[in-house]
Amino acid sequence: LPVTITITPDVGDVSDVSSTEVSPTETTTYTLTVESDGGVDTLTTTVTVTDPTPPNITSFTAEPSFIEIGETSILSWEVTSDLPVTITITPGVGDVSGLNNVGVSPTEVTTYTLIATNSAGTNEANITISPTRTIYANEVIEFVAGDPPNSCNALAAGNDPNEVLGEPNWISLGTCRSTGALTLGCGGNITLGFDNTLSESLEITVFEIGAMVDGYTVLVSSDGINFNDVGTSTGGDSTFSLVSGQTINFVRIVDGEECAGANPGADIDAVAIIGLD
Repeated sequence: LPVTITITPDVGDVSDVSSTEVSPTETTTYTLTVESDGGVDTLTTTVTVTDPTPPNITSFTAEPSFIEIGETSILSWEVTSDLPVTITITPGVGDVSGLNNVGVSPTEVTTYTLIATNSAGTNEANITISPTRTIYANEVIEFVAGDPPNSCNALAAGNDPNEVLGEPNWISLGTCRSTGALTLGCGGNITLGFDNTLSESLEITVFEIGAMVDGYTVLVSSDGINFNDVGTSTGGDSTFSLVSGQTINFVRIVDGEECAGANPGADIDAVAIIGLD
């Protein structure tokens, strides 16, 4: 029997096809009507239309967020979107659509903005990267040798506190002949000064050398009078985080007293402050 098939609303006669496309702008219930000499039959289906949404930025990170000037931090992000999306980063990066990370090397504190845009709107996220600078002790304020002290001759290596100044430079030349480090002696301590032009001190790093490292405690001060304990190391190179907002000008290292051998106590090569310009 001849059959007429129609779909309403907005579609019309579909007698000669088995499917058709529709693009409603709102949720719509479509009715399929089949007519023949034998009668009429109908069937309905609903197409649900949801409003398009702007992109969703699920993460935007910088690793690391503190870098030495000249180093690179990796910006990484995750963006989801049901529609075609354009992703840009400012300042100085530009279009990063199709990528999920990029390297940056700012020379000053910089806040990067990730901008994700589709036809429904825009979302943004921010991350800040702070370049840091490392400074080393440039003055010996006081050195108190421990008991027992370094057993090497007083004029030999390991007894000159000025060896701690500047960058790490220890050279092993054998017992009582190595250069570039100071042996504190059991319970000894050294107080160092820094020409600190950093706007904020973030970390203290102590470089300790030798096959047998010894524990030590680190204290810091802004005025050289009032010192605060920032931590204890069991030996070797160690880094200590500082309370936010501090500017440190003096560092005191105190040997842990549990020591033995020809060079008793911690053997300090250098001390550094890492901070923001």
